[in-house]
Amino acid sequence: MMRDSAEKKVVFAFDVDGTLEVGEPQGPVRLELLARIKRDCKESYVGTVGNLEKGREAMKLCKSLYNFRLDFVLPGHPFKPLWLKWLKLLYKPTKAFYVGDEERDERAAKKAGYTYLSPADFLENAERLILFEV
Repeated sequence: MMRDSAEKKVVFAFDVDGTLEVGEPQGPVRLELLARIKRDCKESYVGTVGNLEKGREAMKLCKSLYNFRLDFVLPGHPFKPLWLKWLKLLYKPTKAFYVGDEERDERAAKKAGYTYLSPADFLENAERLILFEV
């Protein structure tokens, strides 16, 4: 069910290494998909919580290749749960997703009150998530 845009505030936070194409190791989620989220899900906040150096690289590539800026680039473990909680306080989303590839990413997401998705689950459900039909 589509929600009206007044209720459609969502955070999409991504781990970097093993999740995004710029990660070390490279992950399956392409930056082009993050650009699509920003384009199609107007009240979305998109960024990284993980490898800070690679997150900054992702930010530069998003700007130069897809003409959008990530809303946040934050460091990861061991403070990942705190950063994720901080994002919820900052943006006050209706829904928050964290996409990561490790068990500790899942624990951090759940501790912070996020819906955790593996990169494969995210890619499989990307269309519904972008349209916020979850």
